Amino acid sequence: AHFQDVCSDVHMDIADVARLLQDESSRSEVARLMVDRLLKYTDYHAFEKLMHRHYWAMVKEVRLFWDIENVGWDDMQQNGREVVRALRNFLDTKNIGGFAAQMWAVAPTWRFADHPHVVDDLEDAAIRAVNCKSKPEAADHVIKGEIEKAALLYGKYQVPASSIVFIVITSDQDFTDVLQKLQYSGYKTVLIHNAKDGSRHVDMMSLHASHAYTWKEVLPPSFRPAPCPARKSGKSDWQKLVDWARGRVHPPVWVNGMEDQEHIWLISLQFGRGLFPKEICLSKGETRNAAAGTALEALAQLLGQQAEANIEQRALHATLSKTCQAEPT
Repeated sequence: AHFQDVCSDVHMDIADVARLLQDESSRSEVARLMVDRLLKYTDYHAFEKLMHRHYWAMVKEVRLFWDIENVGWDDMQQNGREVVRALRNFLDTKNIGGFAAQMWAVAPTWRFADHPHVVDDLEDAAIRAVNCKSKPEAADHVIKGEIEKAALLYGKYQVPASSIVFIVITSDQDFTDVLQKLQYSGYKTVLIHNAKDGSRHVDMMSLHASHAYTWKEVLPPSFRPAPCPARKSGKSDWQKLVDWARGRVHPPVWVNGMEDQEHIWLISLQFGRGLFPKEICLSKGETRNAAAGTALEALAQLLGQQAEANIEQRALHATLSKTCQAEPT
């Protein structure tokens, strides 16, 4: 109420103060930081609401990039239409849903090919399903490249950075540098993630985002995805292992299956980048699916309940390294 009293003393409406602060923030870095702090920490809800409205009023274009394997894939499989509706409604409530110039959901080709209903649900919401290679962090490269290209075009044609907002839906720490560069250039940024509370790398990412929200905030509290037993029961052990490595491990890891000269299948997880990434062997079997089943059992035994939850790639590597020998490809 103190802020309201100050406005009354100087005979200015709260809306006028919000407008003046917003105008000044487009010219002054100090004012912009002040506005960001007010938006994040003010307890005066009326002022906060006005500031949000003025903050987004300058936006002319919104570009959304969704690392859908990393965040929300299970939800999309089970109730995609409700998920995309909730996402669009969430953006509308934040006053950033009406200027969409580009909305991409990026995943490996096989994901969308195996689940065409997900593509239909995305496209019904004007979100384009974009294919990428089936390699670790391939979606990251596609999204980063598109963001960099868009930023270069805006700079070339001198489009005010304050009129553009980039929305990134991911929990992948590899996007920290991208958000930092966008923030430094003056763009508005929104991060939506599904990391656990207190996750250090997401805290770092959030520091470089104008606003950060959790995936739970996007989905309404009443949303309870319906189970999909038919699809799950029909999956092979190999497919279950691949889904786990790409959907539960952050950043995702690559599952390799190789048949040796004695016709024995070897299943391993590939970590890292570069020409010589490290692999950790998980299991062997007479068929690829049998070896994958053994790998799933080994992971369940080693990781316990953590095998059913999200796990950081670094933590997984440390755990497996204690019992498995890493070998170069």
